[in-house]
This record gives sequence, structure tokens and C-alpha cells, in this order.
Amino acid sequence: MKKCIRCGREIRDDAKFCTKCGARQTEERAAVFCPHCGRKLPYDAIYCAYCGRPLEAGTAQRLPFFSTFSASANRAAGNLAVVSEREKLYAIFWVAVAILQVIIGCGIIPFFIVTGLIYLGVAALNFWSAYQSFIFARRILFDPTGIIGRYEKITPFAVTLAYNLLIFILGIIEGGGAFLIVVGLLATAVSILDILLRSFVLQNRAEFEQLENAHSAGQDSP
Repeated sequence: MKKCIRCGREIRDDAKFCTKCGARQTEERAAVFCPHCGRKLPYDAIYCAYCGRPLEAGTAQRLPFFSTFSASANRAAGNLAVVSEREKLYAIFWVAVAILQVIIGCGIIPFFIVTGLIYLGVAALNFWSAYQSFIFARRILFDPTGIIGRYEKITPFAVTLAYNLLIFILGIIEGGGAFLIVVGLLATAVSILDILLRSFVLQNRAEFEQLENAHSAGQDSP
């Protein structure tokens, strides 16, 4: 059995079309990319020939739609795998930060109501950021559209940095001790990582646009 290149449903190995969504199946096997360096690898690779790191089962990124792209899209597809992995990693970071902020908020709200509510509010925003990052990271591997749109505007990233930096400042002002300050630093650091990822995407803007255009053309074809 193999999976549909569009919806992921299991279909017969010799199926030409998906029985669920009707998508035409490509003859080539899905491309594989190292999740560490993003380089294209043979489908059955166990180790990356470029960075030498082992590929555990399920970690290599298989991009089913890649087989319809031209060879010039190789680097773009590799970059896509990198963005997906980083978004998933940052989602984990955001969940960890948000949990710590909830603990702090619940602990101090009996003594500092306003500060406690701020911590809980920021934690909720960070949980939402984690959810968005995780959904986006999974989607772009099969539908690489809207990537530039997500990263183009700096405002959402600046706002996230601002309210997490506020947590750091509050930790100092309230004299909450090392724990509050460390949590504030962690939140600020993850915000900066998001901004750095944005820079990476915009530096490779042309490649991501090529990737999106190639995918859109494949979707439009009969």
C-alpha cells in the first residue's frame, strides 16, 4: 500500500488515482530530504551523505509533490523541509514556555492579580502560537502555499517579541527571582528564533515562490 500524494489516504501500490480525493498519482517515488541539513537523498537512505547524521525511521522528509517539479526546485524543497522542522521544534518550545508561564501566573495571582493575569494571558497567546506553528509545519509539506505570506510582515513577530519581553521585564520589576527571569529570557529567545526563521524564508523568497507556483500549477492541471 502507498499513500495518496494529496490527502494521505492509503491506496493500492498500482493505483493511478486516489479513491478518496481523485488526485492523479505520480509514477516517481517521493523525494527524501535530510531533516538536519535539508539535502536531497535517495529514498532508502539510512545516513545523510552530506552531513553524516543518521536518518531515524520517519524523520526524513518525504515531499510527495516534489516529483512534479523541475530540477531547479531541489534547493527550494530542501529549504521547505528545514522550515517545517524548525516550525515543529519552535512549537514545542512555545508549549514549554507557556506551561511555565501558566505555573507562574497561577502561583502569583493570589498576591499580584494584574501580573498573574498578564502571565496567563501571554501563556494563552503562546499556546496559540505553538498550535499555529505545528499545523503550518505539517501542511506545507503537502501544500507549500502561503509561506511568504506567513513571514512577510514583521508586525506579528514584533508583537510576539514585545509581550514576551514584557514578561521578562515584569520578572525583574516584581523581584520574582531567578525563575521568573529565566522564563522571561526563554520566551524572548524563542521569539527571536521565530524572527530568525522569518529572515531565512525571506532570504530564499524566490525559491519558496517557485515552489508554490510549481505546486499550484500541478493542482490546476487535469
